[in-house]
Amino acid sequence: MTAQIPPRRAGNEADRFGRVSQLFHWTTVALLILVFGIGLMLDNWPRGNATREAVITVHKSVGLTILLLTFGRIAWLRRSPAPAPADRLARWERRTAWVVHKLLYGVLLLYPLSGFVLSQGAGKSVGFWWLFTFPQLVPYDPAVSPEHNPWVIGAAIVHKVVAYCALLGVVALHVAGVAKHALVDRDPAMLRRMW
Repeated sequence: MTAQIPPRRAGNEADRFGRVSQLFHWTTVALLILVFGIGLMLDNWPRGNATREAVITVHKSVGLTILLLTFGRIAWLRRSPAPAPADRLARWERRTAWVVHKLLYGVLLLYPLSGFVLSQGAGKSVGFWWLFTFPQLVPYDPAVSPEHNPWVIGAAIVHKVVAYCALLGVVALHVAGVAKHALVDRDPAMLRRMW
């Protein structure tokens, strides 16, 4: 007879994440897939096309939603701390998991913020789901083309190269860790932490 797994609580427990953390996690995963897909499709429409502009608004709104979810997730973890790494993990595994999670949170903050700066630095409005438009917070001079605006240049490098590569790399490490625990270690307790 197998042991019954108790129902998952809202808050995090000693050995697994609670329902709130799961909701933050899986909603962020779904939105990351969506925002990446939208970003890759943008070149399918010519600049100035109404559909492209609507898709860009959705892209920005999803990115800002990810930013808000990340802030919410960090606040939640202060209230309901994450489960400690399992004792059976090697020291290097615990350390790697800690670094990967910190990098993941950093990239989840940096990516949308760099997109915000990129848009505003180029003089483009940043709306949030057609509910409101942010005031101009990033210096913008219409006399300076976006290609020569240091805010746009820096944000473009971060958004289109650094954060993009960092996110793919960190997500790959995260998924590799999950795969190792599931396929190599065959550790069902590790999988139950978030599933």
